[in-house]
Amino acid sequence: MSETFGHTHVVGATRTDRLTAVERVCGERTSDAVLRVDCHRRLRGPYTGLGGLLRAIVPEIHTEQPALVRAHHREIVTVAPELATLLGKPADTLTSESSQEERTRWYSRLRARRVAHGIVDLLRAYTAGPGAARTCVLDAIPEADSSDQEFVAIALRRLDPARLRLVVAGRADPVSAELAAALGEYARRVDSPVLPATPAAAGPDPDLAGARAFVDSDGTSDDPALSAAYRRLDAAARMPLHDRRGAELAAQREREEGEPREHHAGGAAGAASPDGAARGVSTLRLGAIPYHRLHGSAAATAGWDATAAAADYCLEMGFYDAALEHAGELTARADFDTAPDRYWAGWYRTAHALSQTSRIDEVKPIYDDLLARFDAAHPQMTLHYMLSMLWTRLNAPAEKDHRLALGHANTAVAMAGLLPAEDNRAFHIAFMKNGRALVRMHLGDLRESLSLVEDGIARLDRELAPDRQRLHRSVLHHNRAQLLARLGRPDEAMAEYDEVIRLDPYYQEYWFDRGNLRYELGRYQLAADDYEQAASLGSPFPELFQNRGALRAATGDLDGAAADYRYVLDLEPDHLDAHVCLASLLVDLGQPQAAVAQAQSGLRYAPDDARLHALGGLALLGLDRVEEAELAFAQALQRDDGNQVALVNRAVLACEQGRYPDALQDLTRALKDDPDNADLVFNLGFVHEAAGRTLDAVGAYTRALELPGADRAEVLYRRGSCHAGLGRSAQAHADYRAHLSLGPSPYTAEITAYLETGAGV
Repeated sequence: MSETFGHTHVVGATRTDRLTAVERVCGERTSDAVLRVDCHRRLRGPYTGLGGLLRAIVPEIHTEQPALVRAHHREIVTVAPELATLLGKPADTLTSESSQEERTRWYSRLRARRVAHGIVDLLRAYTAGPGAARTCVLDAIPEADSSDQEFVAIALRRLDPARLRLVVAGRADPVSAELAAALGEYARRVDSPVLPATPAAAGPDPDLAGARAFVDSDGTSDDPALSAAYRRLDAAARMPLHDRRGAELAAQREREEGEPREHHAGGAAGAASPDGAARGVSTLRLGAIPYHRLHGSAAATAGWDATAAAADYCLEMGFYDAALEHAGELTARADFDTAPDRYWAGWYRTAHALSQTSRIDEVKPIYDDLLARFDAAHPQMTLHYMLSMLWTRLNAPAEKDHRLALGHANTAVAMAGLLPAEDNRAFHIAFMKNGRALVRMHLGDLRESLSLVEDGIARLDRELAPDRQRLHRSVLHHNRAQLLARLGRPDEAMAEYDEVIRLDPYYQEYWFDRGNLRYELGRYQLAADDYEQAASLGSPFPELFQNRGALRAATGDLDGAAADYRYVLDLEPDHLDAHVCLASLLVDLGQPQAAVAQAQSGLRYAPDDARLHALGGLALLGLDRVEEAELAFAQALQRDDGNQVALVNRAVLACEQGRYPDALQDLTRALKDDPDNADLVFNLGFVHEAAGRTLDAVGAYTRALELPGADRAEVLYRRGSCHAGLGRSAQAHADYRAHLSLGPSPYTAEITAYLETGAGV
């Protein structure tokens, strides 16, 4: 890419400094349409920058390419929920429509990454046409939420700067490791000039004027004079400034959220919500509004409420870093002795966010503290359940302790039984037993796990009205489907997947999971249909296209499989299985040079992956680069002495070179791990035959004929030839006749000549 026209990283201490450099960069492409967004998370929380970009361009896309908007409807409204007033509300899943009291599923942290990929796909499609290229300036990136930083890192790698150039601007402050690497690889750095400091505000009270300007920036100004003026005012003088700005933003929030509208984007993913109307959610609620409320005159009431609401929204949407930041504001203002409910509210939210971001070492002390402070059955139940999940699911593999988890799960179940009926006891018992079922599954007791799940389904059906706890009912049916599949009861599992999709038809992963089961059962077209539906219902994720690639390869659509594997690597370049599958596929397609390049590409991410070394060696054989192939096979076997590709192909090389003991050694090692592989046994016979060990060859060929999957025609021919060489004419005659009976043969003339000699007659 051209250095001049590529993505650019502008670094400067202040916005004023950066503006000079940004203007110079934008001037390099005078025909570009330029968009400018501020990414500081204090403005709108998660996706402050990307949301600003979408609010600017989606109305235009919606008019010009409505099908494109429909395809990315859910992602757009996730990033910029204000746009629901324009686009309508995507069809609800049971997760998205559940009340806070009935929310039992929490999004993976990876959801934000999937959303980012979906929006990049949207931007690619939008800018691929013949219209003018665009430049998007994203300022204050170091102060952006992790969701924006993740998006920018992905976009720098995946977007063509010739169509949509990113100018990423900010101070020389730390950013995420992924973003720092992307800036280093995909963007040139431009340092801003240092301009004279902004003069102090004029007027009778310059500090008040400077503080007001700082507050009006929603606390995002990086002008040292303004922030210093703000700090010089005492808190009492600052509060009215925040109150005034908070009131302005509240009015803006009302305008952004607007009135519910009947318009919907159409299609399955854009179907109407149950009430037939859509209303946006202003992301000002997630940034500037709670900031001003916390620093205004009603911090203890309006400030607490606004911040708690922002934390809850972020938790529900999977924006865990933002939730943690809001929860931190709550814990800083919560004292157990004077407000135990607030103490619980702040610290429980904090622990929840930490657990979802894999900061497990910080979570357990919080749970231990809460266990020591709250002795009622309900909080004890909740905390023991969370501790069980910590030990069985959330901890790193080496740190998991399923027996300890079982103890906590049992305590949670016992505490649920102590709850009064009016405290939703039936649901809590079912929920806690579902947690115990997960632990039992991890301990290998699948039947007990299934029994617990089925008890929960029956309990909810028996004790709750059909419209209660619909989300958790679907979760239980999904768990039952997975357990039935693992227990080898596929027809029952399939029926259960059908039921869970009936209950929650817009939840992407249910279609994916049913597609996986159909694929395993060989129901390829139905699996393909499920994968297609899963792709249409949500953001792209690697496993979906990896599995669809395997399905396409299995059904002979090798070009389609290659496209899926390439898309997986477009999403996540370090996805090793995609590198392996694509390299193998390229060998099968007769493209050895491309296969070598693919294997080498994967080895950059995983230099010790034996599969990639072996596939690289196999591809090198196709290029007659024998010495390099042998080295690659040796590299593979140093890392995995049982790698089949390396063992078998090194044996083939050794046989061709007359090194029969080496070939036999490799094949014998390969058969140790796969003793019933007909092809391996045949190869062993072939090497024995080539080495002159004809009786051993006959034994190997005979064994191969006993195994499923053998190439019977070829084995019979080879064994017949061995019998002929040993003077066993009758056996040779029988094998040759059996060979010819299987269909046309390249050996017909040879066999006919042998038979016509009357040998063995």
